[in-house]
Amino acid sequence: MLRQPTRFWHGLTLCLVSAAGATLWLAALAYWTSWPEHVPLRALAIGSGVLLATGALWFATGLLRGQRKDIQRLRGSLLLAGGEGRRFLDHADRMVTNRELTALAGTIDSVLASREHRRQLTEQRLTGILAALPTGVVVVTRTGLVSLVNNAARHAFPSHALSPGTSVFAAITRESVPEPDHPDPVASVRSVDGRDIPARIATLGDRGGWVMILEAPPGNGGVHELDHDLALHDGLPPSPPPEETTPLSALPGVVVDCETTGLDPGQDRIVSIGAVRIHGARVYAHANLDTLIDPATAIPGASTVIHGIDDAMVQGAPGIRTGLGYLEEISGSCVVIGHNIGFDLAVLAAESRRCGKSWSAPFSLDTGHLVAVLEPDLQTLDLDSVCRHFDVAISGRHTALGDALSAAELFTHIVPLLEDRGVTTLGDALAFTGRARRTRSRQRSLGWQVP
Repeated sequence: MLRQPTRFWHGLTLCLVSAAGATLWLAALAYWTSWPEHVPLRALAIGSGVLLATGALWFATGLLRGQRKDIQRLRGSLLLAGGEGRRFLDHADRMVTNRELTALAGTIDSVLASREHRRQLTEQRLTGILAALPTGVVVVTRTGLVSLVNNAARHAFPSHALSPGTSVFAAITRESVPEPDHPDPVASVRSVDGRDIPARIATLGDRGGWVMILEAPPGNGGVHELDHDLALHDGLPPSPPPEETTPLSALPGVVVDCETTGLDPGQDRIVSIGAVRIHGARVYAHANLDTLIDPATAIPGASTVIHGIDDAMVQGAPGIRTGLGYLEEISGSCVVIGHNIGFDLAVLAAESRRCGKSWSAPFSLDTGHLVAVLEPDLQTLDLDSVCRHFDVAISGRHTALGDALSAAELFTHIVPLLEDRGVTTLGDALAFTGRARRTRSRQRSLGWQVP
């Protein structure tokens, strides 16, 4: 991508060369042909001037168009950085070509980085304090998931790996935990291997969940470690059925990906389903589905090469009817989102018909269609290329849940960019994807379910 000063000199040179060439052509025409005497030579100069002015106008229009694109990209860079906590300049340097705007981005980035550094310093100090406590600390969500655990707490349960996202009831019995309104905060919890461990329980009030402070066993070592994912306390907001007027910022969505035995949506079978819930521009990674499916047919080797699932892996896995039930449970009435989601919807529709389940096409959004309209100059629209363009981390590629998580992160990245373009509701987004006509037409020809 050319920086704007480079574009300026390239454009100016082209303009001057074109004007000079036109002038020479008119001069040669006047010299070698019978130039009418009633036409003064100043007409030659006027003609050259008109050509030069036309070229200058064309050049200025191009510069203004480039400036407008750069300002739009600068806004987009700021929105992307704000949404994910990365450096603003990392995005601006890739997307903005104007040197002055890039310098402005550097100034903004310095201010944001200074604030982020102070915030991280405070967080690191608090983390260090909790990690160094000689007593065990376990923070648990309303549903029993561990969201924070320090080293002393791990030593209290040496035979059970407590870590964020795991169930605390894999280490202690559910019955030994006092009720939230228990008058005595001092209690004794019982481990699943039958030990009574002195503990103090405190509820977290409106945020939901509770804290368990444990008496650490002797000799827990000097290693100060703390693992946490406090976002696990953020439950999914209420999700009423979406309408076209539902704002994107409050859109209940489920990002879905299916791995299959092949690429024929009408004939090939599902071998794995992955899904993750989102709400607006936030991914709720702990609200997910990741299941293998027994396709009741042999999995071709060519497909195994791509997704790594073979016949042995799906032995004993649930059948498609059960798998569709799992998907319905996590999806509810959410908008179905995915990258090339038309393929997945077509496969799901075919599988539903095979097992006698009713199927009605849900509201759906394809991240590929959205990106095709947002970034019309992007040459390739596969998930890897698009994620690289928006600097979205990719994990577990070509696994159903891995692809769903990547597509979810991609969607939440582009929500602020869509809103910046005036695409603020589900109806706006559906209309916006309709502008990706070539991509949609090609997918329909392949038998995909494209609205």
